[in-house]
Amino acid sequence: MKASYALSLLALVTLALAHPNPLPASDSPERTQKCCPPDSDGKCADGTLGTPSCAYGQCNIFNCNCEGGCRSA
Repeated sequence: MKASYALSLLALVTLALAHPNPLPASDSPERTQKCCPPDSDGKCADGTLGTPSCAYGQCNIFNCNCEGGCRSA
């Protein structure tokens, strides 16, 4: 039992080292999208409540890539 556990662990470590998951490039959409999340109280910079984002238009599921930009003060 211990040998199979050790082999499984060794296989996982080997796979993790062979296929690292690097960060996206600095100019990729994943890192350059403007996000409009509310603060910890659920409010936006202009004092309104996030619905659920603080954008003028629709955003993706992560409150990023919003149409119309973010609400500001």
